[in-house]
Amino acid sequence: MDTLIAKATEWLRAQPGQAEATLYGRQLAEYYLAQLQQHFEPEKKPDYRQRYARLAQRNVAPKACLQEALTYKPYLGISDFEFATNWVRRLDPAVNERVLSKWGLVPQDDWFPRLSEIAHDAETAWDNQRFAAASAVSTQPAAAPATGSPSASSAAASQPPKAARPSSSISAPQGPSASSSAGASLSTSSAKSSRAKNWCSNHG
Repeated sequence: MDTLIAKATEWLRAQPGQAEATLYGRQLAEYYLAQLQQHFEPEKKPDYRQRYARLAQRNVAPKACLQEALTYKPYLGISDFEFATNWVRRLDPAVNERVLSKWGLVPQDDWFPRLSEIAHDAETAWDNQRFAAASAVSTQPAAAPATGSPSASSAAASQPPKAARPSSSISAPQGPSASSSAGASLSTSSAKSSRAKNWCSNHG
């Protein structure tokens, strides 16, 4: 225990402005946690590097994406410049375009100290993008209600006209009219009377 306290005191006094500091319980706990982190760092490094390699904004807010990336930074072994440019590149494409429209005019060497400002602008662009998408959906005209089967008249109108079918009943042939029959009878009687008169004259 004395060795732990001695090492913790040495660690504390090595911090800036703490050359004559007295070790208390809080500083001892900080030292112990720092030692644990250092002990497990070799195991965390491969895992954190894999997580960072897969990191992208997707549906996460830009500020939350930045906070996650910063937790991996101590295990990445990359410069502040590379970290900042990589993070901007991992933003949503539309958000990235908006961010670069402003920060593309700022030297990239200045990006890392101002990442919180960049994240704020990215968050604003992200919120505006989602608001515009929601407004576009809400202003779309309502879809016409689905109708049932077409009405009989519509169905009939869409069908080609059918040829008229011949009547199945055959009309019986009409006989001569009554006037024609009467005329024929009179003609026959006149002929018979004329022949009778001629016979009487010849045999008289």
